[in-house]
Amino acid sequence: MGNRGYQRYLKIDKEAVTINEDVIKQEAIYDGKYLLRTNCNLPPAEVALAYKGLWQVERIFRTMKSSLDLRPIYHWKEERVRGHIFICFLAFVLQVMLAKLLKDSKHRFKDLMLDLRKLHAVKFTIGQEEFILRTELKGNIFDIFKAVGSRPPKRILGYKSTI
Repeated sequence: MGNRGYQRYLKIDKEAVTINEDVIKQEAIYDGKYLLRTNCNLPPAEVALAYKGLWQVERIFRTMKSSLDLRPIYHWKEERVRGHIFICFLAFVLQVMLAKLLKDSKHRFKDLMLDLRKLHAVKFTIGQEEFILRTELKGNIFDIFKAVGSRPPKRILGYKSTI
């Protein structure tokens, strides 16, 4: 009762509080569907098409979270929800940009991403020395770096002596 957002679902009389079934039935058609309001004034058909692409954003975010070995985070605050949406959008933009850069590649984008997933930085210690090395470059990973105009990372990424 303290949460005013739920009051639209209630009928409040002087003597009783009951559930407003009409409002619940009316809003049930929207279960699982959300609309992001903007000042772009897009026609409803364009908005619907844009929402059909949102599964890609969520898939990319899930892939990114698993690659970074992140645990699930449940968002309860508006700023965290906004942050989540921003990261999903950024991941989507990066994927689209990379896919465009790789469009002339003779390899499938999905296969190249699987090769990229195999690239890691590994930290290990030998005696008093600490190293950070990258794993071997496998598959067609050179095509990815070439497409973005970059070189693969050096084999030794970091070194520190504790002596």
